[in-house]
Amino acid sequence: MNKAVAALLLVLIIALAYLVFSSRTATTKDEALRFVNEDLNSKYPDAYHEILEAEKEGGNWMIKARVTFDMGSPCPSRLHVDYKYPEFGYVVREDWITQDCQACINLPSDECVILFEEEAVIASHTRLGAQEVSEYILEHSDARPLARFYGDEGYPPDGKAVYTDVWLVTWQSDSDNSTLNVLLSKENGNIINVWGQ
Repeated sequence: MNKAVAALLLVLIIALAYLVFSSRTATTKDEALRFVNEDLNSKYPDAYHEILEAEKEGGNWMIKARVTFDMGSPCPSRLHVDYKYPEFGYVVREDWITQDCQACINLPSDECVILFEEEAVIASHTRLGAQEVSEYILEHSDARPLARFYGDEGYPPDGKAVYTDVWLVTWQSDSDNSTLNVLLSKENGNIINVWGQ
């Protein structure tokens, strides 16, 4: 057999073996998500986490996860963790969204856009005009926040909306069955209104 033919056959066999092997080892979305969830459970065992995005890019999965520490407290910390799996595996990029009871980290308040519920919770008791809210939280150590966003449908959701692109943060205390509501602007986090029930 000619050496050139033998070399060509060897190259074809290697290429075919590579194609078969790579198709068998392609990571499925379920496998990638399972890996990411296991890593999140291992790295952040006391935090709430969820997958926000999972997109295929070439032979890798680009996955963004949310990790929230102290969820349900006045000062939740939110972290976004980006994975490129399997190429980078355990090497991730972390981006803090809220930390040390600060929303819009390293931004002036007039450039702050409240995109996430953790930011809304923090803004509801730290922005100008939040004194009543701060006092309520101090007096009600069991007070827990619930943040909801109202976009184009507006608030109140009764068909006669007055405010659009706003966050409503409701603080509720079981000790005296009271609530305090804070309406915030998404655009800059300014407090629009505070009222109790």
